[in-house]
Amino acid sequence: MSDNIWNKSKKYRQTIDSILKTAVLEGKDCVKTAKILDSYVKKGKKTFVDDYPQMIKRMGNRVPINLHYETLRLARTEMTRAYGMGTLDGASSNPFSRGIQFALSQMHPFKDICDRICSEDNFELGEGVYPVDEAPEYPFHPNCLCIMMPVVKNPEDIVDKLIEWNNSPESDPKLEEWYQKNFVLDKEELKLKIKNDTIESKENIQKLNNIELNNIKNSGMLKADYDEYIDIINNHKNLSIKNLYTNYADKISDVKMVTSVGSAYSPSSNSLTFNFDNFVKYSGINKYDTLAHEYGHFFDAQVSFEGLNFNEIETVRKVTGLEKIFRSKASSSDEFLEAIRKDKEYLKSTLTTDVKKDLREHNASCGVQDAIDGLFPKSRIAWGHGEKYYNRKYAKIESLYKIGEKSIKKDLKQVYKDLGFDVSNQSKVKTICRQYDASSEIWANVMSAEVCGGETLEYVKKYLPNSYRAMMEILKGVK
Repeated sequence: MSDNIWNKSKKYRQTIDSILKTAVLEGKDCVKTAKILDSYVKKGKKTFVDDYPQMIKRMGNRVPINLHYETLRLARTEMTRAYGMGTLDGASSNPFSRGIQFALSQMHPFKDICDRICSEDNFELGEGVYPVDEAPEYPFHPNCLCIMMPVVKNPEDIVDKLIEWNNSPESDPKLEEWYQKNFVLDKEELKLKIKNDTIESKENIQKLNNIELNNIKNSGMLKADYDEYIDIINNHKNLSIKNLYTNYADKISDVKMVTSVGSAYSPSSNSLTFNFDNFVKYSGINKYDTLAHEYGHFFDAQVSFEGLNFNEIETVRKVTGLEKIFRSKASSSDEFLEAIRKDKEYLKSTLTTDVKKDLREHNASCGVQDAIDGLFPKSRIAWGHGEKYYNRKYAKIESLYKIGEKSIKKDLKQVYKDLGFDVSNQSKVKTICRQYDASSEIWANVMSAEVCGGETLEYVKKYLPNSYRAMMEILKGVK
């Protein structure tokens, strides 16, 4: 790599080397690898690939015109070099190898050193064929298009030799030595090497794919806390969680750790506040519960997910005219509302006196308790947002009714009746209406439980199984 073009610090060189090695291990396309390398080219040394029309013609529309030529050249050259080294290693370990052959590509643009190397027959093995230990260094120049391939002996000769050796190993000492070395003596060592190489490759890939979230980093939390939280995200077994944070977490306008006020997400300012108060005060609460919870509200409000329908909430919004109150979001989708209502029926049959006692005695069940508070009027156990919070949407309906919009309660009741709900009295209409805020909090609580894990997640899976499964399915469709 030219010091004139590439940043030459040891750290940069090691990172570039790691990117290239991992790209080869993953079988990445050179264009994708070039995009990752782009930031390591020195400022003022970049040229765009559309300055090289002949190369674009050869590679077709695989290459975006805003990609820098220097990164593409390095990626193509070094990945070709890695392929060549692998081919040489394979040929070296093959007892029936005759050598290595080099051939010109059909897209070879003009005469150069490649023509000579690919046409010489200095070893009487054929044009462009060299003994393995005499093979020229490959690739022959940057962006080399030449083809490299192993050459083996005639298959019939190989079969005859193997039959003879199998009957009498001493007939071919070199073949017997190769067999003993590769399949007998070093078998356990080979297994260990493969295992270690696999672990190292996975670690390299993981490091390269790690994310940084600047809004959380600059929220006022300690560096150790930030490192711990980001490590949870980077190493999360649910790839949908990492994908969500990677693509959207820094699109929030502001994140602040506070001590004087409670945690909340504000859709109007697209900002959130959080603290560690519950972790400090109550055993069983994960330290990052509120941060993950409020981010859950942010994702709910701001992220679009594929495959969701909003027939119910759109109809409610239409008949009430309350566009800001009845918003279409993941937690108000038909799919998630159906899930939380299934969990309501499940909880009805599950909430015995003993179960309530267990929930009350374990703060880790706070998310489940909050769901019960929202789904069942006046049924709060210990944790919850309370009646005023969960009835606020219907309270707005009531206020509009009182100032003259006399049809609004009737219209809402008819919507629910058409959807098949029991609306035999207005109290039941009110209970259905509060489910939108209940659903919003269930979404955030399930999200927090999934991110942080532990006992809280176990309670969610046990008592809100339908909501949990629905969210996991929805997260797969993050756009």
